[in-house]
Amino acid sequence: MKKRIIYGLLIIILSMGVFAKVGQLDWSITDLRCGNGVRDKYELYDAGDNDTLCDEYGKLLGIAAVGDEYHCTCLPRIIPAFCGNDIREGAELCDGSAAEDFCPELGEIMGVKLKCNPKTCGCDFVEEIPESYNPEYIEMLENLTKIKAVCGDKKVQGLEDCDPPKSLCKTNTGKIGECNSECKCVEKNFLEETSETNKENKTDETKENNATKENNTKEITIKETNKENMTKNSTEKETTKEKPGFFKRIWQWIIDLFS
Repeated sequence: MKKRIIYGLLIIILSMGVFAKVGQLDWSITDLRCGNGVRDKYELYDAGDNDTLCDEYGKLLGIAAVGDEYHCTCLPRIIPAFCGNDIREGAELCDGSAAEDFCPELGEIMGVKLKCNPKTCGCDFVEEIPESYNPEYIEMLENLTKIKAVCGDKKVQGLEDCDPPKSLCKTNTGKIGECNSECKCVEKNFLEETSETNKENKTDETKENNATKENNTKEITIKETNKENMTKNSTEKETTKEKPGFFKRIWQWIIDLFS
């Protein structure tokens, strides 16, 4: 008798684990605004709002469905034990490549893009959920705006992405960026910047070489000019020596006559 009771309890416990239920959408997303009384963009239902998509969801799958106020999706939830047999059944929206896939159609009803998640037989959001959809993120931003940040004090505070300016940082997309004058991390192509710097350096080197060549040419020209002037001066002196004056020639003639 005791053994039967134990076996019965084990079966109940195991069945509870096997038949644990999941929603049609990712609860980590539907739970973000669930309970605010408004059916938001990534929800199928929210208690207190008559705008429910559970009726359309039920018609799509051919089942009766009602709102799930705990996760803002619909009931019945998907039973994991039936997922993976390549047969779409019950509350499943898809199941393997051979079965029907109702995720795109449900996405059209919701106004978003959905794709099948073969592990849950539910749907995943194709688009990235914006951070502003999370109320906690909005609250965090509001708290940050209250903090007075001074860009350049080497302290990342308030809405600053980085500090100080011109330092390396990581952008929201995870890429390497540079901190601008407003302490915002902006993506920068350091390879292009390096190539441009190299080009500028090469241009400067070319200018310096050209300037050096011009100076050398000027020096050579000046030296050649000086040589020409010296040659002219020496020629003029020799010419002056070779041609004595009139009186000097007469005097020389007289000396030669009586010698």
